Amino acid sequence: MSEEVLAVIGLFIVMPVTCFGYLAFRLWLQKREAIVPTPLTHALAERFDGLERQMETLAVEVERLAEGQRFVSRVLTERPVSPPLPTTVDSQDRTPPALPPAGSVQHDPRAERATAAAPAAGSLEGR
Repeated sequence: MSEEVLAVIGLFIVMPVTCFGYLAFRLWLQKREAIVPTPLTHALAERFDGLERQMETLAVEVERLAEGQRFVSRVLTERPVSPPLPTTVDSQDRTPPALPPAGSVQHDPRAERATAAAPAAGSLEGR
């Protein structure tokens, strides 16, 4: 084959490939420019606003909890150390109290002291 024939065949191969390549590149650029983030819809904007308000409320509550924790820590560190409470149980007597017989009603002296110490219902009306 002569050089002229090869040049013509090359021209017929190179030209369509170049044209199709150019068109494909232009389409790719148009698609790339067409991909634009969609604007927020009204409903989605409302949901984001609600979420933002909830997060702010949560932040305020967490701050209140932290403030309470700091207060409790300060009070516990500033209070004076109290002596241990005296025990009323004799250290020698370690036997548990006997259980009452089944079906019997147990007498509780603490209940009598509590009712005796409570003021009568009518005594507050005079004030």
